[in-house]
Amino acid sequence: MSAAFRLPLYASHNENSPAKHISLTTLLTMAMNPTTRPKDKAACLTPFDAEGKTKPYALESSYWALVCDHDDDSRDREEISAIYDSYGCAWLAFTTSSHQQNKKGVTANRWKVVIPLLTPIDSSRYGTICNGLAMLGNADRAQARVQQVFYAPNVIEAGAAYEYIDRTDSPLLDASDDNAPLTKAALTALEDAQATAEAEARPAMPKPRSVRAEDAGVIDKAVAAYDIDSVIEAEGYRRIGRAWLSPNSTTGSAGVHILTGPDGKKRLYSHHGESDPLSNLNHDGHSLDLFDVLVALKYGGDFSRAVRAFADDLDPDGQKRRRQEYAKEKAREETIDQFGASVTPEAQKIADYIHQQLLERFGIDPADDPDAAESLLPNGENITRMINGAFWSGTKSKIFLLNHDESLVQFKETDAYKFLCRTFGTIIDKQAVTDLAKSLAFGCTSDAAEESARAKFISGCMAIALTAILDHLKYANQRESVEWRVDMFAKFSRLELQEDKARIVLTHKPLKLPRRPADHAAIVADYLQHFPKLDAFIELLVAARFAGDRKKAYLWLFASTDWGKGLLLGALSQIGLVVNLSVKEVEAMFEGKPVGRSPLDFKRAFVLAIDEFKTVKAELKQLQSVIELAPKNQLTSSVEVFAYSGER
Repeated sequence: MSAAFRLPLYASHNENSPAKHISLTTLLTMAMNPTTRPKDKAACLTPFDAEGKTKPYALESSYWALVCDHDDDSRDREEISAIYDSYGCAWLAFTTSSHQQNKKGVTANRWKVVIPLLTPIDSSRYGTICNGLAMLGNADRAQARVQQVFYAPNVIEAGAAYEYIDRTDSPLLDASDDNAPLTKAALTALEDAQATAEAEARPAMPKPRSVRAEDAGVIDKAVAAYDIDSVIEAEGYRRIGRAWLSPNSTTGSAGVHILTGPDGKKRLYSHHGESDPLSNLNHDGHSLDLFDVLVALKYGGDFSRAVRAFADDLDPDGQKRRRQEYAKEKAREETIDQFGASVTPEAQKIADYIHQQLLERFGIDPADDPDAAESLLPNGENITRMINGAFWSGTKSKIFLLNHDESLVQFKETDAYKFLCRTFGTIIDKQAVTDLAKSLAFGCTSDAAEESARAKFISGCMAIALTAILDHLKYANQRESVEWRVDMFAKFSRLELQEDKARIVLTHKPLKLPRRPADHAAIVADYLQHFPKLDAFIELLVAARFAGDRKKAYLWLFASTDWGKGLLLGALSQIGLVVNLSVKEVEAMFEGKPVGRSPLDFKRAFVLAIDEFKTVKAELKQLQSVIELAPKNQLTSSVEVFAYSGER
């Protein structure tokens, strides 16, 4: 027997630390004198020597024994002996607690076989040999999992059938020797089985995918930067023989095969169940290339997210270009959606005017130099967005436009064009103007003067667009009043030029709910007892948001002291749904007086709440679907209100 043999013994499978470590002699003594207790109370062991029995311990530990579980083949003593005596090495077998017991409707012989080792092996070697050994003896492959425990000799009651077989006087197995009879047989069995599984996997067709041209380069870079073996190993897959074992496997049988196709590319096929992200069951029976594997393991199967992530990491310049192109395409779609064309007739007239002015300045005839003429073509799509996305206020002498954050911003005339370009894009390609200007001579006496004249010429060319756009906004887009709306179904915000006002249409933004207290359910239940119509009140708010005639959304609350209206309106205010006004403020609004309120206070609110009044004045009854505002030093505005709540 081996003096170094040492296995941890746990008092039960529920324990996380071993009660002690036992020798082979002690294990034999336990086999000769099994305990008597229910299975879930029986002691258990691990084949690896560690201070814990979880998988992380198993992967880093030394294994002093191979373990086989004959749980389903009902072999008798002679049949078990015939299998393991043929290998000429030491082994110990004992029947399990389920031996000759009814288990899932089957009463059968059930054995556990422990093969002590001359020297310890690592987890990878253990998994490889135990898998092959299980195949040889038709044993349960689950026992081949590296973290699998096994129960110590035990019977569930006195007099229950029990047997053991002792062959520990034979030479100990050197599991590191591939030519040892048992090891050689196990490795051969595993090799044959995996070769068969690999042959079955090889005809599997590669997973199809449709790839945009701009994404193909990103995929190629990712494939060049990774190796399929290293990727799956980093994700917890372990090599067993010529196959790999999924970290999600419950059987211990390695079912992942890496195949090299006729094109020299590696592909992966997994026989594992659906718990394995790489399983053929999750990919319609297809094999996977390296990028498929990366998408499945690192990005939850989200192909688009994977491409974006790899583009950021591996092709930042290309990703920047792709994002710019995507932004242009999105802007084009939005323009067509809103105006029916990417370039409206009015925008085309402005573009034609700008182009003609540039051609005259450069003295270019399109018939003689079509390339130069084409390089000076203005961007009609950006002109369309500019002239439909901004307006001029004569009283304020400013340009107003919606920025990307859906805020109405204003600029003086001197700054306006710069911010129009920042918001909607440039109109003239300055680089094209600069390149053409380099071939012009300005008749100056020095190089410095020549460059100064050239720079002035270029600025003059660029100013053509500035003048054309500002002139159009001043003439056609002059408005002094703003109407604010929120379109619950809009994909993007927009500015609509009405006959005498500018309508700002914003998108709906999901409500930002505050973090709920741990006992929120109890709080709501308590408040419902106090105010049973709370659900009907919330339904009113939602219905009013979509109602055509909000006059029907008046709600008068007679709230006595300590009724709790502060809690109710405070909760709505916290998520930005309420504007609180006094009766005096309402009166001032009807008189066109500034009241310190701006559209920002109203633009996404649902409720206008008027607190603490004694009588219902005529002004309150005049409130309809909108309310007019005259904020100090700002344009007059009208905003929508959907529900009116008055409290006495």
